[in-house]
Amino acid sequence: MSSFEFDLKNITPDELRHHITTDLSMQVSIRNHLGLLEEYIDWVIAGKKNTTVRYRSGMADLPKSFILPVISTDPRIMREGYQVGIAHLKKLTIKPFGELNDEDAHNDGFQSLIQLKDALRSIYGKINDKEIVSIYSFDYENGLDLRWPNTTCM
Repeated sequence: MSSFEFDLKNITPDELRHHITTDLSMQVSIRNHLGLLEEYIDWVIAGKKNTTVRYRSGMADLPKSFILPVISTDPRIMREGYQVGIAHLKKLTIKPFGELNDEDAHNDGFQSLIQLKDALRSIYGKINDKEIVSIYSFDYENGLDLRWPNTTCM
């Protein structure tokens, strides 16, 4: 499989889902928020991270909307905590895990591709090089001054 890139200014979420499921014959998992570890939220706020890579076994990970809440997560207890901001999605790239590259790693805040892949495997477990990942490019709107428990995402 080759990679596919979608400029989200030129398509609706429904058109994106239709294209992925019908034209590309992929199953999809729909995401209603972006969960990020606290460390990665700090990278986003500092401008070091403007993408996030998502994996769902055998599926393309797609957004419900092109504006998603950003939620802090704690992997030790596998729970989501607080909404810390908003992600305005700009671009979605779908590609095999094995085609991730140094530019993907840098945009995601990592110094190397090895670090990115190690981080993804620590979150998702074993990922085969042929499995599909979704890369969300976004602009971040900070909401740290509005921290509150997010009861809708727990």
